[in-house]
Amino acid sequence: MNAADELRTHFDLYLAEIRRCLEGRCYWALMHILLALPDVCASLEHPGRGRARYKKWCEAYLPRNSTVSAEDRYQMRNALLHAGCTEVDGKTSFSYFSVMVPRTFTVDLHETRSSDPEILNVDPEKMATETVSALDKWFESLQQDQTRISRVRNNIGHLASVKDKHVHVEGPNGVAVEFGLALSST
Repeated sequence: MNAADELRTHFDLYLAEIRRCLEGRCYWALMHILLALPDVCASLEHPGRGRARYKKWCEAYLPRNSTVSAEDRYQMRNALLHAGCTEVDGKTSFSYFSVMVPRTFTVDLHETRSSDPEILNVDPEKMATETVSALDKWFESLQQDQTRISRVRNNIGHLASVKDKHVHVEGPNGVAVEFGLALSST
């Protein structure tokens, strides 16, 4: 199996969740995944935290023709993941972003501005397509660089995945062992 296919396998949980969100029209949950994924990918190459790491990944792998900069996306991430809102701080050219429900409008609204230029409109389905494409681009780029793929392979074991679990639980009649599936890094 080549490195790109190996990474696709490790990211199957994320890719499957994206598909489920799209199929179920769970756009709010989908946006959380899409805005978190650059962090997940960047952390596998460079463990730790940081705006610069997130932005560098976005600049390298997301579409260059996008009207949404890496800084814009980082601020959207912060607003959504840390505050549960769509109001971003002053480091972007907009103050709010709106997650537009696909196919409820007759025109393409992805990455457009509302009549109030402080509101950025995003189509979560188009953003999902861009993000999955960026993942593939990242997977392919890693395959060409042994130093980077080695760092990712050293850290990939920390990535959450679906795992068989057995759990010892204390019940009224003593200890019982339960078996099932869990989403976990361990």
